[in-house]
Amino acid sequence: MPIRNLKSHADPWARAEELKLRHMTYLAGVPCVVLTKLISIAQQVMVGLNIDEAVQQVTQRFSVDIERDLNVVSEPELKRQKELMELTFINNVIGPSDPRFVYDKQVAFHRPDRVSDWDEDNSE
Repeated sequence: MPIRNLKSHADPWARAEELKLRHMTYLAGVPCVVLTKLISIAQQVMVGLNIDEAVQQVTQRFSVDIERDLNVVSEPELKRQKELMELTFINNVIGPSDPRFVYDKQVAFHRPDRVSDWDEDNSE
């Protein structure tokens, strides 16, 4: 399926949404963030990077930044970050059909190494 009129400076998110709308029959189950990553890789290759460099650069750019304050970002950026988090969750989920699945798994967590008063509630 062709990506028509792809420019190296075009917004990959907008192009991904256009592509998904145009080919809804085939791309209905594909998250928009995956299409955006693929289009970004194609744009980096158009600029002159080889495929491995482009994949590495785009993967780094499309990873969830845990230090970023999502309370101060724009709505479109918040939507993108949420989709990245959802995609990461879906990739890491272990369902009942997975051989690594353990029913009623219990994990012992270590004691915190620093004081955090946000989880202490003295109002009770």
